This record gives sequence, C-alpha cells and structure tokens, in this order.
Amino acid sequence: MAVYEKRLKPNTVITTPNSDVIYGLTFADLAVSGPLIIDAPPKLQALMDDFWHRPLTGPEIDGRRYLGDVGIPGPDHGKGEPT
Repeated sequence: MAVYEKRLKPNTVITTPNSDVIYGLTFADLAVSGPLIIDAPPKLQALMDDFWHRPLTGPEIDGRRYLGDVGIPGPDHGKGEPT
C-alpha cells in the first residue's frame, strides 16, 4: 500500500487530490486474492471504489445502504468496531 506521508502539492500525480488529506492507495484483484478483510482503526475516514472510481456496494443496515464507506462515513461511524 502506498502512503503519501506528506501533504500533496499541485503537481502530485494523483486523481482529484486534496492538499489537506494524507492519502493511502492500493489496488487488489479480488479474482486473484479472494475476499478481503480490512481492519479500520477508529476515526478513519475512507472509501473503497472500483477501478473506475465507482463506489463498492456495502451492507444495508437499518434501511441505509453503505457504498464503499469505511470509518467515519461507514456503518460503525468511525468507532473502529466490526459490524
């Protein structure tokens, strides 16, 4: 997994960057690796998209559908707890 340890600059080669975010990027071919489990620490704000930046379909909990949301925007609301 690539992690940008410093804040991004205007000339950083990354799609739609924000200068106030520390980015971590990785790609996984689930056809090769099989199911993937991500252990998200508390207060993480993240999302998971496919290769074309479409959000992955996540769980439906209490009538709300989550789309690739991890951490604060996700089902555990950033508590770092399994759902």
